[in-house]
Amino acid sequence: MFSRDKMKKSESNIKAIDDFVDGADSNIRTKKVVDKKKPVSFSATDKQLAEIQGLVKKYNALAYKNDNRQEINRSDLIMAMKSHFEKMSDIEFYKEINKLGSVDLSRVIFRQHAKTL
Repeated sequence: MFSRDKMKKSESNIKAIDDFVDGADSNIRTKKVVDKKKPVSFSATDKQLAEIQGLVKKYNALAYKNDNRQEINRSDLIMAMKSHFEKMSDIEFYKEINKLGSVDLSRVIFRQHAKTL
């Protein structure tokens, strides 16, 4: 004899099989490719890392003060800067990086390309 639980379980298995078979008849769904984030690293002193984290905390405090409950993290800050720089023309980007002053690498990288700008 079947107990009520066994009968319910067998009935649900039949429904699951029917759903499976019916699903085969439906339109084929394409698998959505998701660009997954990967951890990366960059060189920074402890002081520089603390300064970056300070910017994140500053934004989060200002957002909270202005009733915006959305918080950011270091990755969000870097991606926001990337988006900001991507919107600039080459000359605007060059000038903006040089305004930063403490980025010695930009002077080295752009020195050879400055004549073309």
